[in-house]
Amino acid sequence: MKAEDSPKQDQKFEIMTLDVAKLIRFPKSFRSKGGKNEIRFELDFTNGFDKRAVLVSTESRNENALMRQLGLVMKPADPNSPDTYREHLCILGFEGAFKKSGPGEKFDSKEFEKTVKAGIGAKDIAELCNVIRRGGAKEKALFFLFKNGFTIKFDDKRSVCFVAFDSSSSMIKDSKVSFVDSEYKKKLDDRLLLGMDLKKAKIQVAPHKYFAYRGLYMSDAVRIDAGKDLELNEKTVVVVDDYISYYPKSKSLITADKNPESDG
Repeated sequence: MKAEDSPKQDQKFEIMTLDVAKLIRFPKSFRSKGGKNEIRFELDFTNGFDKRAVLVSTESRNENALMRQLGLVMKPADPNSPDTYREHLCILGFEGAFKKSGPGEKFDSKEFEKTVKAGIGAKDIAELCNVIRRGGAKEKALFFLFKNGFTIKFDDKRSVCFVAFDSSSSMIKDSKVSFVDSEYKKKLDDRLLLGMDLKKAKIQVAPHKYFAYRGLYMSDAVRIDAGKDLELNEKTVVVVDDYISYYPKSKSLITADKNPESDG
């Protein structure tokens, strides 16, 4: 995307928010690349019913860092169109989706993952779909949502597969997670992590700090076009080693009301 093709600094974009509790009522079985029977959720926005059922709102948002990088990867014909990201980025609201679907054994995601890898029969996966449609097995439904994402068939008949991405700190408080077009996820990860492959490089990270960093580019912001006045290179960037603090075991505190000799 050329500089002259970049969005205006005050441009706002339409982003959909979908209700997960309603979305997981649209399961469909499919065969994975590994030949296993699994579940993905499919919505058809061409008929209107699915859209009315799951769409919570469509909001105008400023171009945050994630949208900026997504635009650079997508190279849209019109970067100033409010609909630029509408079919490539959305927000899922999980409020109400974590309520237990009913009495039963405690759900163990690791054990269920082993079951999926071992293979679930076509008949069993079809029955599980029926249970999920009726509002049951929410834990298993959410497992498949984060594993395989969901698809939306838009008005132009094009189907897009959305997969889980990230959340800002405010989104986490509101039980919201961003989902992005799977076609661009890997390129986005590469760009947002500056090309670093943490696993390959065997870089140890503190999970809470890592996800806090990733959430920053979901925060609302207004882009400033500094041109060549601001360049990030070895002369302008300083890397400071993380400081680890060690605190000795603290003694029990004695408050004034427990210490009769205190003047307080």
